[in-house]
Amino acid sequence: MASSRNPSANLEELLESLAFLLEELPILAGLCFSGLEEIMADLTTGRSPQSLKLGERLESPLALSDSFSAAREEGRALLEEFLKLPVAQSLPEELETWKAELDSWREWQEQVSALLKKLQLLSDQGQLTALGRMPLEDLWEEIQSLA
Repeated sequence: MASSRNPSANLEELLESLAFLLEELPILAGLCFSGLEEIMADLTTGRSPQSLKLGERLESPLALSDSFSAAREEGRALLEEFLKLPVAQSLPEELETWKAELDSWREWQEQVSALLKKLQLLSDQGQLTALGRMPLEDLWEEIQSLA
């Protein structure tokens, strides 16, 4: 039995969902970045991760990172669904823009995930050495450059 859904309504829903997610990603990224920025600034003061309550403070950036990742994956799935529609070929510039935006967010997410993992390890160890600070600072600089 053929689907009774209106193809143009489906297309409209899909485009609205994709637009919403593409607007949501920078908001989630900004919130996550802000939380990480505070943590990184506090770590440069030389205080121990325990005195900074690093484990507790990582909860919000971790949750935001998970939400960001889920939204990005949903955006990628919507784009794949859109590519299956005949109208997709008539919007090559938009397709390239959406793909590029999702790809840049993927790169940002990978860097944030790496930093969060290192911060979690640091929280578990309870101390930050000068040698341990360097990789954190390098990752943080990379994230700042991608933001």
